[in-house]
Amino acid sequence: MTVADVKARVQDILSRNFEVGLWGDRGFFVDQGSTRCFISVSGRGPEDPRVIVHVTSPIAFETPGSPALFEHVALNTDSWLFGHLSLEPDDDVPGTYGVLFVHRLLGNTLDEDELTGVVAAVAVTADDIDDDFVARFGGRRFRE
Repeated sequence: MTVADVKARVQDILSRNFEVGLWGDRGFFVDQGSTRCFISVSGRGPEDPRVIVHVTSPIAFETPGSPALFEHVALNTDSWLFGHLSLEPDDDVPGTYGVLFVHRLLGNTLDEDELTGVVAAVAVTADDIDDDFVARFGGRRFRE
């Protein structure tokens, strides 16, 4: 399957199961409480035929880097059945990080239950943990 094939399949599945929006030419999104779940599709390159579906929900933006933040992410990154914590440096605000809840799926063999289950799990988990995370480590949620 090509990236275009998988992207079309993802769009079809999402539109039948969620209230879905378009994320420009990058993919799709599903809103959940104070966060948004972004779904995109990418290829690995000509030498690798795998197509990857990325499911990502922000937990916090502009979170100050600190030993407590890094320790928390390191010790808790895989505490959930679906998804894990990830940090990305915020280039616009030096010394801060975007904290994300992410999961990836192999798009070549994607089925509807797998995608809908992961999108729901990532979105609900991010919405469940973002309030406490921001209160504990700072930053701001996707939707205040």
